Amino acid sequence: MSEIFGKNVTGKCAVLRLVPTILLFIIAALFFCRCTREAKGHVQQTPFEIVDRLGNKRNYRVFFPPRAGDKPLPLIVYFHGVWSEEFSQKVPALKNYTASPIEETGLIELSRRKGFLLLVPEALYEFKSLRNCTAKGWKMDEEIDGIEKIIDKVAVEYPVLKEKIYLTGISAGAVLCHHLANKRPYYYAAVLSHSQAFTNKEGKGKVRKPAVKGPQFGVLFAYNEGDYPDLIKYCGESFQLYKEAGYRTELLKNVPPRGHTWSVQSNDRFWSLLQKLSRKPGDH
Repeated sequence: MSEIFGKNVTGKCAVLRLVPTILLFIIAALFFCRCTREAKGHVQQTPFEIVDRLGNKRNYRVFFPPRAGDKPLPLIVYFHGVWSEEFSQKVPALKNYTASPIEETGLIELSRRKGFLLLVPEALYEFKSLRNCTAKGWKMDEEIDGIEKIIDKVAVEYPVLKEKIYLTGISAGAVLCHHLANKRPYYYAAVLSHSQAFTNKEGKGKVRKPAVKGPQFGVLFAYNEGDYPDLIKYCGESFQLYKEAGYRTELLKNVPPRGHTWSVQSNDRFWSLLQKLSRKPGDH
C-alpha cells in the first residue's frame, strides 16, 4: 500500500513540475496569436448591441488595421449595392453582378495599408426588385436610424478621428451615402459615390440638390467604363449640383474595370481624393 501511495505522490510531483512549462507554453501561444492578429489586422462582428427605432437588432463588422492601438484613426463606412441570388436567372444583364460585397472591393486590404478603421453595416430588409426578384439592399426610411446608431457607437467606443468619418458606397449603397450625409452634413468628412448619385430613395428619378449650401462634406463621384447610361447621367448631374452649391467635388469617369462594379484598381486614388476633398476648418 505504501509503495502504491509513494508512486502516486511521485506522479503528482512530476505533473506539478510540468505546470510552469505548460503555463509558459500557453502564454507564448497567446502572445503569438496576438502578434499575428496585430500584424495582419482583425475584424469584430457586432461588438456592441445596436437596436434601431423599430426594435431590430442590427449587425455590422469592424475591420481593424495592423497594430491599431489607442491612436485615433479615420473611419470609412461602406455600403454594397442591391443583390439577389435570382438576378443571374431572371435578369441576364445582371448575370455576373455581385453588388460588390466588401470582400470584393479591396477596401479591407486598403485599410491595412493606409491605417483606417473600416465599418460595414449589414442590410436588414428584403424586398422585390427587378423582375420580381427577392433582393437585399437598403430601404432608406427603415435603415437610416439603425445605421446612424451603428456609426455613432463605433465612433465613441473606438479611437476614431471624428473629423475623418467617410461614407462610401456603390449603386444603391451610394444613394444611401448621400441621404445619410445630407441628413447630418456637419458630421461627415466626405462621400465616395460609386456609380450612383443623390437621387430619390429608390435610386432613380430626378437628381436632388444638396440639403444645405456648401462647403460641407466633400463629394467624390466615380463610374465605370461601360456603366449603365442612366447612372452615368445621374453622376454627372449630381456632381454639377453639388459644385454649384459650393461643395468640393470631383468626378472620375470610366474607371476600370468595365461594367458596374467597384473599381479596386482605383482605391489608392479614391483614398487620396477623399483626403483632398475632406471637410476643412471653417466649413459650414
